[in-house]
Amino acid sequence: MVIRFSRVESIRKQLAKYSPTTNVSEFWIPLTLGREYVVCAIAFNRDDIHYFVVNDDALPWPMPYCASAFEIVDARISEHWSFAFTPMNPDFQSILSFQDWVQDAHFYDRLLDGETDAVRSFNRFLSPDGAERSARG
Repeated sequence: MVIRFSRVESIRKQLAKYSPTTNVSEFWIPLTLGREYVVCAIAFNRDDIHYFVVNDDALPWPMPYCASAFEIVDARISEHWSFAFTPMNPDFQSILSFQDWVQDAHFYDRLLDGETDAVRSFNRFLSPDGAERSARG
């Protein structure tokens, strides 16, 4: 799935919702207006849908952003993706992503911690074949 960042205000509203004391008008958002991003995962909670994308900070992991900030460019979802209901996760009740992420409730935490197998799995997803397979089905 491919999306285009198009609405800065959606992210500013999300930031204000979760951090009401932050001056969101001065908060830098590491996404480029009009740029297309490959979706690494789609997470759902009671109030929001979030796309996980690798932002312009060049961090070695994706970050979640509210879906309302993007336009869908290519809505096809990979046949290699799966869905998991995750009611014990404090952030998201369900997730749609590549197998390793969906099957491991702690995958994202392990990726953030730099654990070798999680990083290797994510890098496979980002590889030209993996991103194409994941983004284009």
